[in-house]
Amino acid sequence: MKKILLLALSILIFGCSKEKEIKPEETNLTKQQISGIVEKGPFIQGSKVTLIDLDANLNPTGKIYETTTTSDQGTFEFKDITLSSSYAKFSVDGYFFNELTGTLSESRIILNAFSKIGDKKQVNLNLITHLESGRIMKLVKQEKMDFSAARKQAEKEILLSLGIERELSKPADELSITDGNQDASTLLAISLILLHNPAQSDVNLSRLLSIMSNQLEAEGKFNEETKKTFKAYAQNINFDQIKSLLIEKYKLMGKEITVSDDLKTLLASFQLPPIPDKPAFETEEKLIDAWNTATDEYTKFLETYYIIEALYAPGKDYSSIKDSYLSSFYNHTLDSSNPNINRLFANAYRAIYNINSILRFTKKENGNAISRIRKEAPVLLSHIYFILTDTWGDVVMHDPDNTEIILRPIFSPAETVRQYCIQELKKAIDGVDINTQGNTRFGKITAMGNGMLAKYYLQAGNYTEARRYLEALYHSSSFKLAEKQNIFINSSNNETYAGYDGSFGKAFNSPDFNLIAKKGSYPSFMRATETVLNLAELEIQTGNLNNAISYLNIVRVRNQKSKITNGNKEQLTNHLVEEYKENLSMEGVYFSALKRLGKAESVLKIESFRKLFPIPGSEFMYNPDLKQNPGY
Repeated sequence: MKKILLLALSILIFGCSKEKEIKPEETNLTKQQISGIVEKGPFIQGSKVTLIDLDANLNPTGKIYETTTTSDQGTFEFKDITLSSSYAKFSVDGYFFNELTGTLSESRIILNAFSKIGDKKQVNLNLITHLESGRIMKLVKQEKMDFSAARKQAEKEILLSLGIERELSKPADELSITDGNQDASTLLAISLILLHNPAQSDVNLSRLLSIMSNQLEAEGKFNEETKKTFKAYAQNINFDQIKSLLIEKYKLMGKEITVSDDLKTLLASFQLPPIPDKPAFETEEKLIDAWNTATDEYTKFLETYYIIEALYAPGKDYSSIKDSYLSSFYNHTLDSSNPNINRLFANAYRAIYNINSILRFTKKENGNAISRIRKEAPVLLSHIYFILTDTWGDVVMHDPDNTEIILRPIFSPAETVRQYCIQELKKAIDGVDINTQGNTRFGKITAMGNGMLAKYYLQAGNYTEARRYLEALYHSSSFKLAEKQNIFINSSNNETYAGYDGSFGKAFNSPDFNLIAKKGSYPSFMRATETVLNLAELEIQTGNLNNAISYLNIVRVRNQKSKITNGNKEQLTNHLVEEYKENLSMEGVYFSALKRLGKAESVLKIESFRKLFPIPGSEFMYNPDLKQNPGY
């Protein structure tokens, strides 16, 4: 009886053991330490890295670990983690060094990687690991392939589909763009080409990566349109410039790297045969489309500035906004790490670069559209530089004819920038009727040019020249002081010289703008009310108080307020501040006026150094020679 019982028990034990047999890869591993690097270009310090524990079938087990990159080389580390198998998915979300421009990316991107860790101590994330992720998943889960074989096949498919006739010597999650070998050249070439889209836009990069990932996952190749796009992006990449940027960037971070000439050979393999010289834009319509795309960056910059300026010099209560990055503006606790400051700075120089590019492309061409663009460009650029110098003081001023990226650009004194813009504005409006519409989508650009000259002269305290341009505007047919309800509508009753119609694109429609700075359906770049208040300011500063009262009353009567009958300089200045706030806050005007009138510290209750913003901290990663604005 005992023998029968023992036999039955043995069968039960061995039967259960076989039923629950676990593959060696699925047993809990000992605590591990995994490090790595994240590269498009290198991701900046503080980028979020996530590790998702997977079973042997690449299904999530529920274990998730998080860390952040610990340097601007994109390094990260997971310490003392326990995985259920040898497999894991890594994901990173952050900003990266743009190898084409030598600056920080404008927006964050997400990169993924599937990895068979085993005894690995390092796992790297890059564009190849991202592109192959979906394909690996499909081959393993649907076609039951071994993970290593699936990864090798996915990597081969990527390269062949892009016309790269070579194989990687090791898995993509072991590659780095700094290795200085053939694999590094392959990775870097793909990285550079995908970023070399017409607008050099991070958004375009993310969109293309999504398209390519989906195509590879489904078919094991990219479609013909994607291949054509890739080859088009590969044209005219400046290898020497890229090499210099990367070497300099890593040198600043304390690392010596080599960029192999094999990269130059690989990039050259994509070059199409030279074609005879022809106009940069085949038709006037294509030129106008390109110009509209370039000036979209200008409107994005203005939208960002209107939001920031509205919060920093508020015309209404924003205390309900609790986001710390936004509230630091109205609390005046701003520092150089605020991402909105970086975005504003980056948007400004992206707009400058794009506008200058169109001017370079059309330098030797003529035509009505080109003529209009050459009149419009100095006005838009001067507006950007006015805001830059008013916000930061000394700034970098780009030579529109220089195509090279300067590794450590020198900041020009604000006065130098001002004088340059004044001369360019004068050339642009010389001999042009102030009332000319100019066929620009923004409106009467010549009138705006006169207004910009006046603002530059007011900023410099040159009231004689400021009067010249303000009175020319005031007595022109372009001047029209609209009824209050008509100011921000796109109609014949609008008083705007130049502004933005919502049909142009997507600017001035972000959630932050709608919440913080929206005043109507037609945002203004410059309008008649500002001209009148500028004239009142000029008369106060030159002691013509009766004239100042007259100008102030023009606006007050329009706003159905009582007239001012008298007042000394201080009293009238306070009235003027009130009118700037009531009429022109949330339009990028009020803060600048407060500073010109010497009222910024008392009205906003700020320390003197906060009349300038801090230079974004990210700029010091690329140019350690910079000096931060005093006080920050």
